[in-house]
Amino acid sequence: MTVDDLPVVSHELVLATGAAVEVLTALTEVHGQLLIHEAGGTCAGSDPMCHPVREFRVGLRDVVVGEIALPSPLPPTQVWVSPERHELWHDAEIVLGVAAGRGSGFSLEAPDGIRFVAQPFAGPGIDR
Repeated sequence: MTVDDLPVVSHELVLATGAAVEVLTALTEVHGQLLIHEAGGTCAGSDPMCHPVREFRVGLRDVVVGEIALPSPLPPTQVWVSPERHELWHDAEIVLGVAAGRGSGFSLEAPDGIRFVAQPFAGPGIDR
């Protein structure tokens, strides 16, 4: 089963920093359309992981919470979360950023010495 086979339940809860958009743009130009997957947890895989869409299998219960627009003509990057993470963050927007430090070895940005980070944000105007 691929991402295209799964139902999309999007709540458009995702914001991205300029740095995150720059990294996603560069990676998309090299690898094609990407997705971000946030599984949660406290060990490897806790940070959001970036993968080519055609090379990653999301879980049947995972939820797509939004898309990050990239400069035209590049396709947007979907952001998926585990059901447990969705339950924790369902009332907040997710801010995707970039931090120094090597992330998971399986995520596309890891060789560049950076990692994606996701933070829930329940600021003014968030009424869910």
